[in-house]
Amino acid sequence: MRGRTAFFRLFKVIIPQIPIISLGVLAEILKYGVTLLIGLLGVDLLRMAREGADPSVLIPIGVLICILAVSRGVFGYLSPYLCHIGAYRLLADLRDQFYRIIEPLAPAILMHRRTGDMVSVAGNNIETLELFFAHTIAPLITAIVIPILVFVSLFSIHPHIAVIYGIFTILILTLPSLAMSLNNERGEWLRVLVGDIHAFLIDSVQGIREILAFSRSSFRYNQVMDLNDAYQEEYGVYVQKNSIITAIYILLLSGGIISLLADSSLLTVAGSIDPLYLPIVVLFASVGFSSMANVIEISKQLGLTLAGAKRLYDLMDLKPHVTEPEQPVCPDEFQPSISIDGVSFRYSDTDVDVLQDISFDVLQDISFDVPMGKTVALVGMTGAGKTTIAHLIMRFWDPVQGIIRVGGYDIRTLSLSYLRNMVAMVTQDIFLLNTSIMENIRLGRADASDGEVMAAALFARIHEFICSLPNGYHTIVGERGIRLSGGERQRIAIARAVLKNAPILIMDEATSALDTCTELEIREAMKELSMGRTVLIIAHRLSTIMHADQILVLREGKIVERGTHEELIRLNQVYTSLIKAQEI
Repeated sequence: MRGRTAFFRLFKVIIPQIPIISLGVLAEILKYGVTLLIGLLGVDLLRMAREGADPSVLIPIGVLICILAVSRGVFGYLSPYLCHIGAYRLLADLRDQFYRIIEPLAPAILMHRRTGDMVSVAGNNIETLELFFAHTIAPLITAIVIPILVFVSLFSIHPHIAVIYGIFTILILTLPSLAMSLNNERGEWLRVLVGDIHAFLIDSVQGIREILAFSRSSFRYNQVMDLNDAYQEEYGVYVQKNSIITAIYILLLSGGIISLLADSSLLTVAGSIDPLYLPIVVLFASVGFSSMANVIEISKQLGLTLAGAKRLYDLMDLKPHVTEPEQPVCPDEFQPSISIDGVSFRYSDTDVDVLQDISFDVLQDISFDVPMGKTVALVGMTGAGKTTIAHLIMRFWDPVQGIIRVGGYDIRTLSLSYLRNMVAMVTQDIFLLNTSIMENIRLGRADASDGEVMAAALFARIHEFICSLPNGYHTIVGERGIRLSGGERQRIAIARAVLKNAPILIMDEATSALDTCTELEIREAMKELSMGRTVLIIAHRLSTIMHADQILVLREGKIVERGTHEELIRLNQVYTSLIKAQEI
């Protein structure tokens, strides 16, 4: 997206807040307008005083000038106040839109986006738009209205003065465009560097244990300082260009005032204008030029602002791989079953750029059924496509070929929320929110009572451990659950699945982080949990899937064997070799 396009899109965003921002713009114009009026009244006072007018006539005008001076302060307060209220409402709306757009993009589109870069867009880039909403609109309109009023006023004094003022005004008004052209590309590059720094710092904080364990802290420090030096160097060039714009503005401002003063003096000597107009010309010109000063200052920062808006809109304009059906189906009666029919899948070109080891179809013509109340297990070497099948069932992606049915319905016809409510998934990579254990388990069902949460934890064999903590269920787990072991996080995830009580259960390496004794306990719990449910188990530990009604062996995205544990043992091929490898 080009910066100019982002500029016009930002103006469209303003529409809901036009009333309050319009009031702010009006207050800004009146602030300068009152200054012009005070100058005119001041000239009248001087004229009447020179003509020997009665003091009783001068006093009301003096009082009016005082009132106008106070009102100028009021308008000076109202303008930024109203514009900032409108601006922060717009920022809140943008954050809301950002989250609503980002949610359907996950995880397919966002898998190749860095967390720090996303945080930079959602936080820093949106926040910088405050400059546009609160500090650009009112000064921009004022920089058009006030110079026109000043030109008309000076023209009424003498056309020659107005022409000189007009020439310098046009020259000054070219500076914002010049500033934006100089800073546009530089602003985009600075935003990229800020995103890189945020991403690097978040990676470093999240991986601090590994960095310390491998004595890489000095190396990481040097890397972040290199990024910091690059940013500082780029920002130095950015400031240097802006300083040139400032110098040109001061030169034009000074030249304009001096030229007008000289021209007015000559006209006064020639008797073309009243000497009392000398101060009014200088005052009006100063007001006119200063009304454009804010636009020039803002234009120097607008390169960064528009770069932030461009990055925001580039992300918000991404199209999700998976969309809601136009007329989603939400069945009243649902018989949990899974049917995979001729499914093939490969990642998009964008994903392949990131996952460069994937140059083939991840799944090739996969077909199998998981009947209601049965358990099917998927086994195979890492990268065989087992987890991809689970993700396709959840509709994180859509297959490039074939159909996936859940409950007899093509999942592309089901509402996404309905489909995902019917499935509980426990993955190997457990993510815990930085909140209490109670709330992390309650993620499975938001309306669950404390008693139901504890019952789920008891089922997952984690209740006793939680009770042993000083704050029990109200213990904060830390970012990504860092205060808990891998096995403890995994049991909390199992408790979530228990609490969700979905008719379909997907277990993706759900016991991989557990010790042998705990695994035996969880295995018994999983047998209880599986009763009456349709279960898909993905496992490397073959001891956890021997009880499955059917076992599917995957290799390079294809099903190469299928049958019960006993049948596959008798077959004595790939499955048997996997078991022997584990025995070693």
